[in-house]
Amino acid sequence: MSKIQEALTFYAKIDRDFYKDLSIYIQHGFIYSDPDCIALAKPVKMMDGDPTNKWINVRNDKADAWYIHFALGEGCIKKMCDRIPFTLPYIGFGRVLKNKKIKYYKSKNFFRRIK
Repeated sequence: MSKIQEALTFYAKIDRDFYKDLSIYIQHGFIYSDPDCIALAKPVKMMDGDPTNKWINVRNDKADAWYIHFALGEGCIKKMCDRIPFTLPYIGFGRVLKNKKIKYYKSKNFFRRIK
């Protein structure tokens, strides 16, 4: 099964539209993709609450974290983190299927742990 097909299957489980997310992340976020991995991320302000449907203007607003909205594939988060265009003090993600809330980590510590 292709990564796109796996993403569509996952999104069906959480009742979201993968192509809609992909489209908005292409325009306003950061996407990492290779044959084995797909990841969607964006800069956010941690204290602004759930970042799932919030977007900030990175040039005018001061983001303090990367929010990983979706990552699929072995080592995908590491691959994405190796290529993010700029670093921010924190990085966060949640586990939707496990009902885990978004948790933020200090980027420096997180990057060191995934190397």
